[in-house]
Amino acid sequence: MFKALKEKAQDLSQNISVLCIAYKRKDVPFRAKVFIVSAVVYGLSPIDLIPDFIPVLVIWLVIGFIVVKHILFQ
Repeated sequence: MFKALKEKAQDLSQNISVLCIAYKRKDVPFRAKVFIVSAVVYGLSPIDLIPDFIPVLVIWLVIGFIVVKHILFQ
């Protein structure tokens, strides 16, 4: 159990490092930086903006993030 938790923590640390490096680069477009900041803020937010007990809204939120990602990074 602790091994899996440790691997997930290492993956999270690596992903955050990649996002920080991408944010600091000058050749990364502004809208990509906005997406990076919004993803990090949403991920670290202690307040769940859409409660998980409303499954339909959670599904639409995930679909919305996917659509925004595809629009911004085409």
